[in-house]
Amino acid sequence: MSRAVLAAAAVLTASVLAFAGFSAEAQGVRGGRPLPEPKITLPSPPALTGDPIKDIGNAIARANASGGLENPGTLTPDQLWAKIQSANVNDLKYAKALADNAASSGSKLRSACYCAWITAIEQQQGVGLKDTSGNPLTMPDPHLFSTFELLAEIADGLAPTGPLMSACAPAWTALKLTATQFFTTAVTGAVGLSALGVTIP
Repeated sequence: MSRAVLAAAAVLTASVLAFAGFSAEAQGVRGGRPLPEPKITLPSPPALTGDPIKDIGNAIARANASGGLENPGTLTPDQLWAKIQSANVNDLKYAKALADNAASSGSKLRSACYCAWITAIEQQQGVGLKDTSGNPLTMPDPHLFSTFELLAEIADGLAPTGPLMSACAPAWTALKLTATQFFTTAVTGAVGLSALGVTIP
């Protein structure tokens, strides 16, 4: 047999063996043992309601829940807003009425905060929006600019000098709480006298 034929046979044999080894690895076999299959868990896609306000709020809430944050002082602005907008407006209105009826120095501070809190939520919900003719407005589709404006208004409200923060700052300061502690304590219902800084003389 000629050297050329032998050389060609050697090359062909090497190619076959290399291909066989590649195929074995491709099929999950290495050294005669199956390779462990990677476990991949894909997150389920979020369910959209078609309401951009609710969808934005839900997205923020999901980010908050997945953060696993134990220290409320580490909340991001998105996470803090998720807590603020989760409040029930009717509950806030009743709390404001209670505060107005009490008429104490502390309740007056909280009443002003509740009022700004209600306004912030209803503003995001588009309550009372009308056109120049006085007709009620509904959010159009598409609503890219509308959604941008809603997010910008959230940023305005969370600014230190914004209407919500400036209205609520005296209330949380009087209770010796931070802004995050105040909103978190209020919306989670985990309120006790100790949490409000009450001490027995």
